[in-house]
Amino acid sequence: MTDSDSPAISKRLSTKNSKRAAHPNATVGIEIGYGTIYMVKLKKASEGGLFAEKWKTFEFDPSLKIESSGFATVLKNALKKFCGSSKELEIWAMPKLDKARIHHIKIPNVAPEGLPGAVYWGLQREDAFLEDETVVDFQIEEGEETSATLNITGALIERECVQNVQQAFSQTGYLLSGIGLPLLALRNLVNLHDDEKPEAPVLVCQLGQLSTTVSVLLEKRLVFTRNIPLGLQSLAETLVKEYDSNLVQREACKIVLNLGLEEAKFSLEERQDHEQAFTLLRPVLERTVRQIKRTVEYYQSNFDSEPIETIFLGGEIAARGKLFGFIAQQLSSKVIAIDPFDSQELHAKSPPPVDKADRIAFGPAFGLAIEGTREGINFAHTYKERQEEGKHNKL
Repeated sequence: MTDSDSPAISKRLSTKNSKRAAHPNATVGIEIGYGTIYMVKLKKASEGGLFAEKWKTFEFDPSLKIESSGFATVLKNALKKFCGSSKELEIWAMPKLDKARIHHIKIPNVAPEGLPGAVYWGLQREDAFLEDETVVDFQIEEGEETSATLNITGALIERECVQNVQQAFSQTGYLLSGIGLPLLALRNLVNLHDDEKPEAPVLVCQLGQLSTTVSVLLEKRLVFTRNIPLGLQSLAETLVKEYDSNLVQREACKIVLNLGLEEAKFSLEERQDHEQAFTLLRPVLERTVRQIKRTVEYYQSNFDSEPIETIFLGGEIAARGKLFGFIAQQLSSKVIAIDPFDSQELHAKSPPPVDKADRIAFGPAFGLAIEGTREGINFAHTYKERQEEGKHNKL
């Protein structure tokens, strides 16, 4: 196949809505969580490693849709307070992309100009998609490629999701450099841990709003990923059904996210409500644990590697002590909540948050800011688009 008849990995997504700073001074990672925006600003430290200049959260009404003018107003105010000027900044966002599908494929070791086409057809065989409705990007997993093959991690997401994020930022005056994935952000943080055996596989779990993404890292490379359709929304729906049918989804989600926070913040009645809610959520949590165990068993029986002895949990729900504690107790492996401040490579201007839950909740935004320093998966500026841009610049 020639480059001219190779399908486009993604159609151009309005370049006015995304940009890369020519000489970025810092990278801002932004996770749009459930009712909370997490922002982190990272620079490269002069002594090596990373320097966390600042971090902050901004609350918003979770019923606001990301493409709405109401959310754009919230986002614009948050960006002004946190970033000030966008000059010399790389801004990466991570919205609610639980529906993203990740695949790991092997393709022939083709020339760079033929790589997008080879990946396109490889992903089509794994997970048929409509090109007009899907944005696709990929990265080469370094370290295991041979002279004949390449190992690729590819990701697919509905085009509308990406366009909604770009639309929100275009209304703020702050243009995006990248749109990333929570799983890849957490991978960056796990790879900063040097206390685990580098040759042993580890499991990374991103407990999201719609689903839980479970992935195996081997020698710092993604080698296997699975989506489990259980997340914050599943827990909230259980409370509406079993606890109080008069609860609206937003109230139920708030109860779930309050579980495991400092009990001193709540009244006796609220603490009792939390205990009752947690009891009702146990069956859903048990199903999640069973699915994680099955993922480990499947990987161990189909891949030739050492046993998985360590599991990393990340994301907003992992920051909730009761939820994390229950999952950790049910799993036989060593379970670690991903704390971005717990790394010798990360230097902070100010003391980290005192509350461990707050530190863990910042994890995806920290990992995304790290992703912004690399040429990885970027739904706002895909491999294909970067390649075409490079050709144009040469002309």
